[in-house]
Amino acid sequence: MARPKVENAEIRESLLQAAEHRLRRQGSPRFSVTDLAADCRMSQSNVYRFFPNKAALMAGLAERWFEDVEVALQVEISAAESWQSKLAAFVRVQLVIKSERFDDDPDLFRAYLTLAGEHPEPVTIHVSRLRKMLEGILGAVFEGCELKRACELVEDATQLFRDPFLIARLRPRCTEERAEAVLAAVLSELEHPLVR
Repeated sequence: MARPKVENAEIRESLLQAAEHRLRRQGSPRFSVTDLAADCRMSQSNVYRFFPNKAALMAGLAERWFEDVEVALQVEISAAESWQSKLAAFVRVQLVIKSERFDDDPDLFRAYLTLAGEHPEPVTIHVSRLRKMLEGILGAVFEGCELKRACELVEDATQLFRDPFLIARLRPRCTEERAEAVLAAVLSELEHPLVR
């Protein structure tokens, strides 16, 4: 008889919590599935029922970290009425969540950055989803080459406020006030492009 899906989800979540605890304690994702199984008082083969290998476990941990960002973005963007306010939410939400996470636990934040460096696929997927969100926002105003240029302008100009590696390195510069000033300049350029 198969285990109920709710129980499977709870076990999977407890494994991810235990993995995050090890990540925080060790500062890197360099721990074994055997260690994790012992932490959760289960066999190694039972861990493999939920994650076929350590790479899948690490990907699950990264996806869990990104999921909160993506859900919060979708909520804020959906609630905003104009494309300008949606764009502001796109930058502000990322800055707020990532800077709060850094401020709450800089060591865990840096450990997640190490995880991202060693397991880049979930990061690539997350960045692709963010790009689609941005294209959705700007697609209300631009199309074709202009949409591509507008997305590149926003991404380049606001990278300091969205990129977790930059937030960790330059946290004192990553403020909402600076983000608002940069966004004002970006919006001005998007609404009234300079003659080239």
